[in-house]
Amino acid sequence: MRIFNKIWGFALIVLLMALASPNKSFAQGYVTDQDFYDGLEPYGTWVYDPDYGNVWVPDVDEGFQPYATRGHWAMTSYGNTWVSDYDWGWAPFHYGRWRFDNYYGWTWIPGYEWAPAWVTWRQGGGYYGWAPLMPGLGIDVNFGGYNAIPDYYWTCAPEAYIGSANIYNYYV
Repeated sequence: MRIFNKIWGFALIVLLMALASPNKSFAQGYVTDQDFYDGLEPYGTWVYDPDYGNVWVPDVDEGFQPYATRGHWAMTSYGNTWVSDYDWGWAPFHYGRWRFDNYYGWTWIPGYEWAPAWVTWRQGGGYYGWAPLMPGLGIDVNFGGYNAIPDYYWTCAPEAYIGSANIYNYYV
């Protein structure tokens, strides 16, 4: 019975998210380095990282966290899609990866494959959790095993609010 309730609850969430209509996130065609430089330069600074080359540092308020600040989740034909409220959200939330740098804070490493969001998910105890995928990490299924993503990358919210346009009001 518990499994049935979880499946039913998940199906209900998927249905509710499908009814939400995103206003900005759609798959892009081929992108180039120049597209990223031109599109993001007004909103941040490009710096050189010895491990990743040129990375972008957004001009954001303290407390910024990718896939948590100024945006929400919407279920689209692509799956759970991050709909950013930032003018520059078309690139860093759908291409490339984020990592936290102790000097710069959050930095974005360009990538050329589009996705609805480059995050990993967890679910349990009535909550969903998600975290940006760091460079070099793939998407897989993990049941209580090792997770290379630091705790401070994670954002969690009650399952009931995962499709809310104001999900940030429910972060725990």
